[in-house]
Amino acid sequence: CIAQERTRETLDAAISVLRAMGKKVAVPTGLKCCGSPLRKIGDLERAERCMQHNLEMLSRYDHIVTSCPGCTGELVKQYGLDAMHLVEYLTEAVGTSGIRFRSKGPHRIGLHAACHLERGIGPHTTEETWQLLGSLPDVTLVELDDVSVCCGAGGGLMSGTPDVATAMAKRKIGT
Repeated sequence: CIAQERTRETLDAAISVLRAMGKKVAVPTGLKCCGSPLRKIGDLERAERCMQHNLEMLSRYDHIVTSCPGCTGELVKQYGLDAMHLVEYLTEAVGTSGIRFRSKGPHRIGLHAACHLERGIGPHTTEETWQLLGSLPDVTLVELDDVSVCCGAGGGLMSGTPDVATAMAKRKIGT
């Protein structure tokens, strides 16, 4: 899984947020890749095996919340599960008035319209992210130029050509 193996800090942060809100969190041991990358390269047989394994493991849970938009999309569209991305879950379960975190701010945050989140799950996720971040103390949201321009992190670009992806990200944030 990308969250567990490649972006562990994002997964750990998501777990911390949920636990700080008093939510019970479990990351199933033995969960396999959702199969989205396999499906994209045409390895449908392995994607199906991953799905069958994961469906059995995930059937034990009342809520499925992911930190990875690609996994959320796969779980909803291919598995037929009622999975939610963390942004959707926070918005629905807590709302902006229910978030109470201390800030080590002030912070200026520019929000990129993440392709897999906005296009894969839905444009509502960008608005929800703005609302959630805007509700935090000591946070100033900054509108980025060309908010929808590619950041270089998706579609395997970061894995396959990290130098190109890094250059695109730097151009995106103006450094």
